[in-house]
Amino acid sequence: MAWFIQGSANSFVRFSILAFFRQIFPGKRFSVAVTIVQIAVVAYLVAITIGFAAICQPFSRNFDTTPEQVQYCGNQYLQFLLSAIFNLALDLVIFALPMPMLWRLQMHTRRKISLIFIFGLGLL
Repeated sequence: MAWFIQGSANSFVRFSILAFFRQIFPGKRFSVAVTIVQIAVVAYLVAITIGFAAICQPFSRNFDTTPEQVQYCGNQYLQFLLSAIFNLALDLVIFALPMPMLWRLQMHTRRKISLIFIFGLGLL
């Protein structure tokens, strides 16, 4: 159950960040890019939900992790690894999304770097 809560929480935080980006950076091209990333976040959430729900057969074995029950499960290590890779990739895309817009702002370079650092705190 924790995998579902973690995946949902991460996805909704990403949605809120993307909604924030859409509000502060108006523009048709940027809005299209945000929509594409939102679709990728939905696809990720659906994929991990189905993947984690279907890794053990029958479904009730997902909640019993004793050694004799694990034999009914697929490769959970690979599943967690792929989930982490896609999680990181989505985070990096969301981090990079506003960077061209921030760099084009008319302000001193030092201030731009500070602003990029503040937006980068979301990666942590």
